[in-house]
Amino acid sequence: MKDIRNLSIFSSSGDWKAFLRTAACVLLVLFLGSVIFILVVDPYASIPFSPNWERSTVDGDQRLFYPNLARSARFDSAIIGTSSGRLLRPEGLNKRFASRFVNLCLNAASVYEQEAMLNIFLAHHPHPRTIIFGIDHVYFKPEYDKQHIGPSENWPEWLYDQNPLNNFPPYRLHTLTHAWRQFLSMAGLMTYKYGRDGYTDFTRPMDEYDLDRARVKIYGTQEPKPVKAVVPPTRMSSAEIEAFTFPSLAILGRMLSQLPDETLKILVLTPAHIFFQPAPGSAGAIRWQEFLRRLTGLTRNLPRAYLLNFNIPSPITTQDANYWDGQHYTVVIAAELESLIAEGVQGTIDNANYVRLVTNK
Repeated sequence: MKDIRNLSIFSSSGDWKAFLRTAACVLLVLFLGSVIFILVVDPYASIPFSPNWERSTVDGDQRLFYPNLARSARFDSAIIGTSSGRLLRPEGLNKRFASRFVNLCLNAASVYEQEAMLNIFLAHHPHPRTIIFGIDHVYFKPEYDKQHIGPSENWPEWLYDQNPLNNFPPYRLHTLTHAWRQFLSMAGLMTYKYGRDGYTDFTRPMDEYDLDRARVKIYGTQEPKPVKAVVPPTRMSSAEIEAFTFPSLAILGRMLSQLPDETLKILVLTPAHIFFQPAPGSAGAIRWQEFLRRLTGLTRNLPRAYLLNFNIPSPITTQDANYWDGQHYTVVIAAELESLIAEGVQGTIDNANYVRLVTNK
């Protein structure tokens, strides 16, 4: 019987050592090469000494790529918010406000994250022309009070702490993949769907719109349901109402306080479907009205501040075909909102689609 040791490709321990040394050298070269590649390509435009090349958004992870847009000198105005503001097109707002907008809205953004994004924008644009805040349910529903005053689970704090010595991306496959995509983009070998101004239509094409499917997301069934008022209506004492807490408003107040007097400040209460708005007579409706009262007080004396409430029963919010789900309207409605926001600020018409709560010229 043959000695099994003779079947080995290595005839001695010396061969094993040579192989391990070679493998270690190859791995070290690959590791160092990939590190240098990341540092040079700089996928998130965060490394202080990387080449001054234009970089693009090459992935849907907005939290990693939008700080680069927030720093860009191409813009003088910004849209801050959640996905409820993502369909507002900078191109549709630029002429109306004589501004150069970037849309910095993040999917499922906490108010903490919105403030961090605004801080980066202000660090590089200390005198912005216009800031639009998209305000939705994360500001006033109690279940979001704790969740949305802090960062999300995968929040890249290193990109937002404004410490240049901390701006090196973590070494991981995700980063290497982004660096490779960025390299392909810079080399002109690949284009991506993400807009250079932060705008990306994240919804399906309108020719694929399915009203029955949208209704299932709104009502839980293909059959529309009426909004039912709570009877008898909920009653609360002044003390109970005063006890409501809105932690997000404190963060919003902090954001507003950073803006110069000359900056045009537009707060837009984005239009949720009527079925997703608090039912008349409900405890939620009382909380919503108290939220509006405090929000109005927060902005009442701000120079050049406008508070536009689209979250009302209106021709927009009562039509199922205007929505993909209870919170997200279609691009058709987004284009209409761009006009209505300008009209609300300019006071050119009184429109049933919104209510002007604050107008400080």
